Amino acid sequence: MQYKERTVCKMNIFTQNINKISDSEYHYYLSLCTNERRDFLNLCKSEKYKKQSLAAEMLAKKAISELYGIEPEGITILKNKNGKPFLDCSQNRLLEDVHFNISHSGDMAACVVSKGQTGIDIEKIRSVNMKTTKKFCTQAEKEYITDAEDENEKNIRFLKIWTLKESYLKAIGTGIAGELKEIEFYIEESVKSSNDKYEFKLVDSIDEYIIAASCEKTVN
Repeated sequence: MQYKERTVCKMNIFTQNINKISDSEYHYYLSLCTNERRDFLNLCKSEKYKKQSLAAEMLAKKAISELYGIEPEGITILKNKNGKPFLDCSQNRLLEDVHFNISHSGDMAACVVSKGQTGIDIEKIRSVNMKTTKKFCTQAEKEYITDAEDENEKNIRFLKIWTLKESYLKAIGTGIAGELKEIEFYIEESVKSSNDKYEFKLVDSIDEYIIAASCEKTVN
């Protein structure tokens, strides 16, 4: 059997404050949605959720347009049976190896674009119920959280673990319906995990938010 080396996957991460989207930009990107997607958004009772959801999709199209030189009008986003978004490559072969994922929380949307299966999660820093660690954390992860100096740091550590797991489950296509304990994370100066086929990245430089992204390492 020939050995195939897995190389680190480059993750391009983008963010957007939804409050900085102009009305003209909002309506332009709404017009680019598929009919099914537009119908869904128009039925949303929450205007904030509608804007969050469209902002995440808008961010993906802007990011892919910037990275690959394709006009937003030529980028169509579809969803598979599990709800994971993917690109319609039927009109443009350049998009065949392009993977992306989106997330939103509070006033922010986030997107990751890469060459491998990828996922992203963004969470606004907030007080969380530590009892939920029993459901999704391994023993080592629980110790990492509870060893924090104060409650605020516990919340931050909790959300780092949560966003990492969420980004991984989104990358493999199951979302939170997947088993949260199937992967374990070790956070020091960098992020390591029990799955060496994936690369992970944490972003905590945005005030009040934690972002985690994951990407399947490509095979040479």
